[in-house]
Amino acid sequence: MTTVQWITGLVVIVALIGLAACGPDAASQGEPVDSSILEAELMEADRAFNVATAESGADGWASFFAEDGAIVQSGVGEIRGRSGIHASMVPYFAAGARLSWDPLRAEVSGDGTLGYRIGEYRSESVRPDGESVIGRGLYVSVWRRQGDGSWRVVMDLGNPVDVPTEEG
Repeated sequence: MTTVQWITGLVVIVALIGLAACGPDAASQGEPVDSSILEAELMEADRAFNVATAESGADGWASFFAEDGAIVQSGVGEIRGRSGIHASMVPYFAAGARLSWDPLRAEVSGDGTLGYRIGEYRSESVRPDGESVIGRGLYVSVWRRQGDGSWRVVMDLGNPVDVPTEEG
């Protein structure tokens, strides 16, 4: 993913959060929104997403996306829809790759319907020649709160960065 793609994705995310914040907020409708509680819920949802992915690979990964969710993959572009996201990740996990992440912070829109997560990720895969490849980077995931109170990912973007590691 190029720097331009990353910045474009970030602008889209900020615009989505801004639009949600401009909408009618729940507090004006008699339902106060406690952003700290919603941010904690979102952090917990992201941690559960990580566990499901570690335990179930592509199935766990895709299960946390909204039906109309999307991801942006380097060299591929946008992949939209839970089934498309699942299909795009099956070969990655089938080859023995692992993906994990640590959420750093969450923010939720004024009306409590959208939020985003920023964190650090680590990927581990093996190239066809048998060499192990460790990748690290930052991610941003935009989440939408569902009618039942659960959170689902509507957009996920990752940006590889060079981070010094003990592995080398």
